[in-house]
Amino acid sequence: MVLRMAMKFCYEQKQKRLVGVLSLEQLFTVPVYLAAFIREQKPVGKVLTGILRALVSVGGNRLGYAVLNPSAFDLKAPDFKQHPVIPTRIYLSLINVTGDLIDQLHPGLNRFESFIECFANEHYGRTRIRQKKDLGYNASFHPDMPQALKDHDLSAVFSGEFACAHKRHLQTVLLKMQYTLATVVHLYTGMRDQEVMRMSYICLSDKIAQEAVLDDEGILRDKSQSVNILSTTTKFSGYKKESTWFAPDEVVKAIEIAKAICRGLAKLYKVELDDRCPLFLNPSILSFTRGKAEVGVTSFSLRSTQESTLRLILIKDEDVKELCQSDPSRDFHNDPEFAVGQPWPLTTHQFRRSLAFYGSSSGFLSLPTLRTQFKHMTIQMARYYANNYENLRTIFGYYDESRNEFLLPRNHFAFEY
Repeated sequence: MVLRMAMKFCYEQKQKRLVGVLSLEQLFTVPVYLAAFIREQKPVGKVLTGILRALVSVGGNRLGYAVLNPSAFDLKAPDFKQHPVIPTRIYLSLINVTGDLIDQLHPGLNRFESFIECFANEHYGRTRIRQKKDLGYNASFHPDMPQALKDHDLSAVFSGEFACAHKRHLQTVLLKMQYTLATVVHLYTGMRDQEVMRMSYICLSDKIAQEAVLDDEGILRDKSQSVNILSTTTKFSGYKKESTWFAPDEVVKAIEIAKAICRGLAKLYKVELDDRCPLFLNPSILSFTRGKAEVGVTSFSLRSTQESTLRLILIKDEDVKELCQSDPSRDFHNDPEFAVGQPWPLTTHQFRRSLAFYGSSSGFLSLPTLRTQFKHMTIQMARYYANNYENLRTIFGYYDESRNEFLLPRNHFAFEY
C-alpha cells in the first residue's frame, strides 16, 4: 500500500514543470521529496520506516544508491519550513522603496568620500556650542553637521530616511545606507547574507560570466551576462572559493555607492582599498569611542537598521492569502509572525527564495540560471527553492489599477535574467 502511494506521488509530480516524474530512487534518497511525500500522502510511519530499513539493509552497492536512513530522518514530524515567499504586493513595494532610496543616494556618489574624510578631525561636524567648549571661544570653528552637508552638497542625500541633524547620528545613518545597499544586492542576486557581507572593495568586474543560452528552436532563453559580483562562498565546500554572481544595473549602482562610502571610511581607518578591505566597512570609527574601533564588517543586527523603512511594510489580508497559496502546507493564518497589521518579518534569505519562486513562475529565470545564480550544488535544491511556484500568477512588474493586474515594463530587470 505504501509503495503504491509512493509510485502515485512520484507520477503526480509531472504536473510540476520544475520537478517532473520522480523515480523511487529520487524519492528515497532526497530528503525534500520524502518529506513532501510524507506531508501530502501521510503514509503509515511504521510501514514506511520498515521499508526504508529493509532497503538500507540491502545496501547501496546492490541497489545502486544509498537510501535515507530512517534513524537519521524524522519520519513522524518532517518540518521543512522554508523561508516564506515574499507576497506580491510587499515584494513590489520593496523593489520600489529600494529603487527610490538608491536614487536618493546616487547623487552623493562622488561626494561621500571627501565628506567622510573630513571627520578625521574630531571637531568637524560638532555643534558650535560643543566646539566652543572644546576649543575655546576664540578658536577657528569647523562647520557643524548641517553646514558640513551643505558644503558638500549632500543635504538632499542626507534627508528623510537618512536625515542626519547631528554628528552623533552619522554612524547610524551610514549603517542605514549600507543596509539599504546590501538589501538591493540580496533583492536582485539572491546572495546569502554571509556572501554579501564578505564582499571586498574590489568585487565588481566586467567580463562575460555566462554565454547566451538558446533552446532547440533557437529562441534566446538566457542572455549572456557581462557584469558580475565576486564574493566568497563556502557552502558545500571545505575551503573558501571565489564565486561569480550576475549583477543587473541596480546592483551595480548600489555597489558603486557602497564603494564611495567605503573609500571615506578606509581613509579614517588608514587601510588600503584592496581585496582584503570589506566593502561594508563598519562606520563605528565615527563614534565617540573611535580610538577603540577595529577594522571590520558592519553588523546589521542593530536597532537602527531594524527600524528601516524596508521593515515597516505592514501585512494585509491579501498577503496572508497569497502566502497560503505559495506554501499550502503551512498555516499562515494562525501564525502570529504573519498576522495582518504586523510589519512583514523581513529576512535576507526571503529574497533568495522569492527570486527563485517568481523567476521560475514568470519564465524569466531558467532552471540552469537559477542553479548558477544561487550556487546550488544539485538540481534538487533548485527545485526545492522554487516549489509551489505554479500556485501563483506571474507577478514581476507594477500594478495597474485600471486593469486590476500586474504589468511588466520593457525595461524591467526581470528581462536581464
